[in-house]
Amino acid sequence: MLRFPLNFWRQRMGRKAFAAGLAGPCLCLFLFGLFAGGMEGTGTSVWEVNMRTWSEVLWRSGLLGPLLSLAVLPNLALFWWHLNRDSEAGAAGVLAATMLYAVLILAFKWL
Repeated sequence: MLRFPLNFWRQRMGRKAFAAGLAGPCLCLFLFGLFAGGMEGTGTSVWEVNMRTWSEVLWRSGLLGPLLSLAVLPNLALFWWHLNRDSEAGAAGVLAATMLYAVLILAFKWL
């Protein structure tokens, strides 16, 4: 039975995995913005608009929550990688970061 260790923060691998779990979805959203080519209907590319404008368009269209939930998917691979390495603290760190994103996504859903 896999227990969720509440003291993952005390171990170095747990802190590193938590930081990677937080940074991974942000990086995925950034890469999505780069490879999307442009914002549909505006005729401008992401290079021409700053990221603040891009995030405002995502917020107004209601796509920020669904895109963020897709961006969290690489955390699944990171979680299984830590489990296969028998690093419970690392898996708990990734899981804690994913749970933080889940709360954030639910807040975007209801705001």
